Amino acid sequence: MQDAQAQQPQDPEILKVQMQMQIAQQKQQHEMQLEQMRTQAQLQIEQMKVQIREKELEIKVLEVQMHQESNQARLNLDKELGTAKLTTDIQLQTGKQAADLEKFKTEVALKNAPVVNPTGNYGLDQ
Repeated sequence: MQDAQAQQPQDPEILKVQMQMQIAQQKQQHEMQLEQMRTQAQLQIEQMKVQIREKELEIKVLEVQMHQESNQARLNLDKELGTAKLTTDIQLQTGKQAADLEKFKTEVALKNAPVVNPTGNYGLDQ
């Protein structure tokens, strides 16, 4: 009797419901897979955002380092220029002092030197 029931075609309504159930299960599986893919894609996007932010921060660190190095180089240059200017000013001042000393010595020597009579008249009145 069971063999007879197994060979008999099933009711079309039962077949229809079974097909709908299979389709519903497949649809649910596909939706779950799609949701899983969306979640994975979103996770990848978030990971990429994090990587981008990390790179941006690395760039900021490099910019700060470059700025610090530039400032240090500028300070070093200013220091060297200041030292060079100070050295030049000292040399200039020393040179002026030496020139003033020579001028003073010359003036003293001229004051102590006998006066030459430009007329050639040495006490003789005409």
